[in-house]
Amino acid sequence: MKKFTTIDDIERDKEKERNKKIVGDINEMIREVFPQRKPKVKKKRWGFIKILLFLFLLTFLINLILGNIWLLRFFIKSLFFGG
Repeated sequence: MKKFTTIDDIERDKEKERNKKIVGDINEMIREVFPQRKPKVKKKRWGFIKILLFLFLLTFLINLILGNIWLLRFFIKSLFFGG
């Protein structure tokens, strides 16, 4: 049996389409006013780089301090004791 489309069905479909368009416009305006933020992603690589940089600076400072002490000892011995 064939189903006939009535004027009420046509009006209902037009109303649904109009509502979908209005909802789409409202959602688009909300997205423009309040842009969606991307979720923050923890950067593991940056933490690893910071640890390596800290270790490098710590090693550099220790080497600088101990190297200067060694050089001072060496020069003091050679200047005063004729080493």
